[in-house]
Amino acid sequence: MRNLLFIAYHFPPLQGSSGIQRTLAFAKYLPQFGWQPHILSTHIRAYPKVRLSDNDLIPSGIEVHRSFALDSRRHLSLGGRYLELLAVPDRWQSWILPGIIQGVRIARAQAVEAICSTYPIASAHVIGYGVSKLTGIPWVADLRDPMLQTGFPSGELRRKTFGAIERLIVRHASRMIVTTPGAAEFYRERYGEQLSGRIAIIENGYDDAAFPQPRALEARSIDRDLQLLHSGLLYGQDRNPSNFFAALSDILQEPEFNQRNVKVILRAPGSELPLDQLIEQFHLGNVVEVKPAAPYREALAEMVAADALIIFQSAACNRQIPAKAYEYLYAGRPIVGMTDPAGDTGRLLASAGIEATAPLEDRAAITRIVRENLRLIRADQAPLPDPVRVAQLSRQARTQELAGLLDGVLHH
Repeated sequence: MRNLLFIAYHFPPLQGSSGIQRTLAFAKYLPQFGWQPHILSTHIRAYPKVRLSDNDLIPSGIEVHRSFALDSRRHLSLGGRYLELLAVPDRWQSWILPGIIQGVRIARAQAVEAICSTYPIASAHVIGYGVSKLTGIPWVADLRDPMLQTGFPSGELRRKTFGAIERLIVRHASRMIVTTPGAAEFYRERYGEQLSGRIAIIENGYDDAAFPQPRALEARSIDRDLQLLHSGLLYGQDRNPSNFFAALSDILQEPEFNQRNVKVILRAPGSELPLDQLIEQFHLGNVVEVKPAAPYREALAEMVAADALIIFQSAACNRQIPAKAYEYLYAGRPIVGMTDPAGDTGRLLASAGIEATAPLEDRAAITRIVRENLRLIRADQAPLPDPVRVAQLSRQARTQELAGLLDGVLHH
């Protein structure tokens, strides 16, 4: 059994991020493929929200080490304001020096043979680089999505810092991992020969062991409301439901639908968008219901029980695939994809037989696919994800890919 130092901000009992599931699945399945992970994360005080019961999700035999860390927004602000320097590269930068010190200790005590750090908290990559530099142990950077993008992050200082960290990864990481073909192409275009074949794609996936068994795929009763579910954060323009709300409002005025009960559940959408105002604007107070976050397994059970699942993804995110998309596919329900068919998310859905997608920016196209899907769902004729394709997307299979990549790093 080889030892791996895995550096991840997102880990239980942090609440509210689907990014946790990637690291959690790696920790769960890596021992099956010859690697024992040792998790380095922040002190739980640095998490905005925690659910202590989620510690039960951590696999037995996995040791979690927690370094000193503060959240600049909550712990270092005066009157709700704090110095920009205290949030570079992110609000948890106080984790960097303690994390490097503790990471070196773990690496030496556990005879660590490889280091993996994972985004989207950039300070984790700085720790990965620091520990690797001080120990000589090869470092793998799990970037997931591109770091420095057009318009992200905001602020000149943060953008310069993200660019510097990205270049540090390109120069010093043994491998870079991204989650989509679009992200890999993005980096090949940006860095070309500097990558020297060191970029790999390990997509997100689903963990079938977390789902209720057996999956509920029976026909839906026509006597009750149709329930459409979006599970997870909504924000900015990238996951903005405004065009969907407008389309749904128009459709429910049509004679074919005005007597048909439809309910839309927004589970844990966050607070970035003024959803109450949008719901009122489109007269959907009796249709759309906003619900708080639920424990992970309960959220998955809700997906399985829904009549249809909703994805919002703008064309600006064409190189990304939300982690929930894989869970949606395994849940086996119809999916209404409001995403660019040419983007990575649209292509993933199409590969599984879900081809009725429309760009999030196109209200008319959304109206067409929502109207058609409501008809098909009510008749229990909506296409379901192809189980053969879905079987290829498990987190266990993704972890085997990671183990193979780590083996290759050591061999090289």
